[in-house]
Amino acid sequence: MKNKASTIVYQFDILTEGIEEIKQKNKKFLNIGVPFGVINALSLDLINEFNRVYPDIILNIKEYTDTKCEEAVLNGDVNLGFAIAHFDKEKFDYQIVKYEKIYAIINKKHPLANREYIDFSDLKNEKIIINGTQSKMHHNFIIKCLENGFDPNIIIQTDEMILVTDFSKRNEGVVLV
Repeated sequence: MKNKASTIVYQFDILTEGIEEIKQKNKKFLNIGVPFGVINALSLDLINEFNRVYPDIILNIKEYTDTKCEEAVLNGDVNLGFAIAHFDKEKFDYQIVKYEKIYAIINKKHPLANREYIDFSDLKNEKIIINGTQSKMHHNFIIKCLENGFDPNIIIQTDEMILVTDFSKRNEGVVLV
């Protein structure tokens, strides 16, 4: 009896997979490339609204470093990519979707912690902890510092958020995200 039940369950699973496969053939996929962390800046409501308006399109979201995301668009690995500013406008058609501020994670004891706003010039003599060099945010930050007349004192470059928040907790630098 147990073997017959197992056989029936197995056959039912195969039938269910077959039906799903037929359904999927009628659906289209939209491959989207996003740099690490950018998906968090996009609203889940935006994705849900897309699914409501286009129920026959399955979103396939892939995360990359900033430069790898651009390469994925150019190579046709994804149909659409998101970027963080400063990309080659000769190679891409683009639309600005959202502006985001750079945020600083600062220990409560740090002199900058009580400010409502921090200017780039305020970071001139600070120890900076920032995303790795694969991140456009990293390059954009350096460009802004140079525009403000100084080289930033970057002590750590990492994409590991737990590590950077630990450094902030210990008041060992200003974390930029």
